[in-house]
Amino acid sequence: MNLDRVRHPLALGPGAKAARAAELAASAPAPASAEDVAVGEAAEAAPAAPTRRRAARSDDASGTPAFAGLLKPGEAAAIIGVSRSLLEHWRKRGEGPSYVRLSRRHVMYRREHLEAFIEKCTVCHWSCNSP
Repeated sequence: MNLDRVRHPLALGPGAKAARAAELAASAPAPASAEDVAVGEAAEAAPAAPTRRRAARSDDASGTPAFAGLLKPGEAAAIIGVSRSLLEHWRKRGEGPSYVRLSRRHVMYRREHLEAFIEKCTVCHWSCNSP
C-alpha cells in the first residue's frame, strides 16, 4: 500500500476544502419547484396505509378485549386499601388476592378477584350471625 496517497479525511489543504464544498453542493438535491411542493403536499394529505396490528383477544362474544377489566398493582392496592409493596409481598408468599401474570415482570388484577378477596377477609362477630 502506498502511504503517500493516503490522507486523513480531516487533513484537507485550503484548495481541497473548497473542492470538497463544491462537490457536496453539486451532489445536493435540486431545490423543489412549486409543482413538486404541491404534489408533496397532496401526498402528505393522503391517509396513511393502515398498519397491521394484532387484534386483542376477546373473552366473550361482545368483543370486549380480554385485558379490559385488568387493574395495575397500584390501582388494585388503592381499591383494597394497602400499599403496592404489601401486594408484592403477598404475591411472593402466595397470599393476597388472585392475580394475572402477563409476563415475568407484569402483574395485573381483576376487580372481581379483589372483591372476592375483600369478602374472604371480612370478619363477622358472633353478633352478626344472630337473628
